[in-house]
Amino acid sequence: DVCSSDLVKLSNSREYYEYFGKQLANEEKERLMLIILNGKKECIRYVCLEEGTKEAVRVEALDIYDFCREEGCNNVILLHNHPSSDCSPSPNDIKYTQTIYEDLLNFKIKLEDHIIVTQDSFYSFRDDNKLDFYDYMYKLRHRDKYADEISQINENIFIYDAKKDKKE
Repeated sequence: DVCSSDLVKLSNSREYYEYFGKQLANEEKERLMLIILNGKKECIRYVCLEEGTKEAVRVEALDIYDFCREEGCNNVILLHNHPSSDCSPSPNDIKYTQTIYEDLLNFKIKLEDHIIVTQDSFYSFRDDNKLDFYDYMYKLRHRDKYADEISQINENIFIYDAKKDKKE
């Protein structure tokens, strides 16, 4: 379950799909893989955490924390398959990803992406900007700790809207 001695550096969701996802694509049950990254975003370890049913798989943040603590790393990617051949996230996938994202932040671990794979395609929560939204919502709920960041995000949103209005 360990990456080769040459550290693997992948830069986008398609590369993670090509490198790891095809291993899971033909599985008949959902399986959840944890990819642990070092500070340079290189894969230092990957492990299949759980095998679920044909429709669901779940792992708690504490389980992920234990692997990260072993490796001394704070960045992870989750990858799981959909045997149904539809890579769209289910409502449960969406809720689980937001919950695990926020729970991991409490452990000072960053979920870099959650990728859902099938034989022919994949879905990335990062590419769909869902993780940015979860991050913003988390910071709003903990605004006493993140007031400066929230202010900067809101300012950037205002600038973006102002530019959009000028184009129209």
